[in-house]
Parts: sequence; structure tokens; C-alpha cells
Amino acid sequence: MKKNNEKQAFECRCTPEECKDIKKTATNRFEILNDEVVLKKRAALFRALGNEVRLNLLGLLAVREMCTCEIVEVVEGANSTIAHHLRMLIEGGLVDSRKDGKFTIFQLNHDLIKKHSVLEESGTFC
Repeated sequence: MKKNNEKQAFECRCTPEECKDIKKTATNRFEILNDEVVLKKRAALFRALGNEVRLNLLGLLAVREMCTCEIVEVVEGANSTIAHHLRMLIEGGLVDSRKDGKFTIFQLNHDLIKKHSVLEESGTFC
């Protein structure tokens, strides 16, 4: 019997050649796996969607565009925390921003939100 701190050996069920064939089949079937830029964008999208606060921010921005101070007021959160979440949403391509004087205005990327049914109530994800 092995002790808890000993690692169990993992035995691969396929030969190295079969493993290479699996990778080749996956990259042929899913073209996205061949495009590192697209993979990074897709990963950023899912990171952005992976947080309840960010999903709530998307809901607010679906009503209308807002500046940081308005978002902080509505969410009742720390400015730095809200800024972090907004940055993640921008990196995921879900939110766009622009300067208006001393304010930064945030708005939804409606095309991407609609494309991925982000705010739609659906049985697809749950």
C-alpha cells in the first residue's frame, strides 16, 4: 500500500504515436487550436465571464453606458476592485471604453454579448 505522500505512477493508455494522432485530429477538427492569437482572445473572454461581479457589471452596462464613478456608486464597491473587473471585461472584448473629458466611459460590445448570448437566460450553460 502506498503512503499518502507518494505519487502514483500514471500509465498512459496510448502509445506516443497514438497521442500524436489525437493531437493532430484535434487540431484538424478545431481550427482555433492552430491560432494562438484566437486562443488567447477566447481564454480572455472566458476569464472575463468567470466572475459574478463581472456578469453584474455587464448587466448594468446593458442598460446604458456608465463612467467608473457611476459604476462604483451602483455596485458599492472599491474603485480599485471595480477597475480590475472592468479591465478584465475589456481584455475579454466584452466592454469598450473611451475618454470623455476627465471621465472614462464604459459600454458593452453589444455584438460580442449577443454572439455569445451572455445576458440571455438560457438552458445552454446551466
